[in-house]
Amino acid sequence: MGTLKTVSADVKFTAGKVTLQGFTLDSASTKVRLPSDSDTLFKVKQGDFLVNVRVLTTGGKVYVQLPFSAMTQLTAEQAQEVPDLSGLFNPEHGLPAIIPGGRSPQLQGSEQVESVDCYKVATTYTADQVASLLGAFRPGGDVAAVLWIGKSDKLIRKVTLTGPFEEGGGKATVQVLLHDFNKPVEIETPAPSPTA
Repeated sequence: MGTLKTVSADVKFTAGKVTLQGFTLDSASTKVRLPSDSDTLFKVKQGDFLVNVRVLTTGGKVYVQLPFSAMTQLTAEQAQEVPDLSGLFNPEHGLPAIIPGGRSPQLQGSEQVESVDCYKVATTYTADQVASLLGAFRPGGDVAAVLWIGKSDKLIRKVTLTGPFEEGGGKATVQVLLHDFNKPVEIETPAPSPTA
């Protein structure tokens, strides 16, 4: 995973209730260009409706676009409250660093993910390890993980994380599907705008 230059990921919040800035998260899709650029579209529930919240990280700056609003640059303090998915593949604190640190890994056989033969491995990560991956999403305790790792290329194709992600410590499940490894990714820098 440490050799990747670009990757795309689809995230689904499949059980429980995970919130961000008062919104309930439904899903997200992201394009990442290492070392630190990402373009993520979160689908969040507002009442009975799904709306989009876009988070763009590029050139060391974080921008957010709320429904019916222009793209706005966040201050450094505000940016810490927003998930930075560009860090997922950082060699020092992202997946390449965290994956080997799981407790009691167990091989659960093999399965295919999008026609790729994968090893299925279960393990457990601490809240600190998961927080270093997901930024603003800090679980309240240990998280159970299942990883699907490509047999031929050793790239992680799918991850499910189950743990106390809900406010108040309730359990929730996050599923991440990784694809388009090292495919071209365009992430544009927004035009200058007022700071939020």
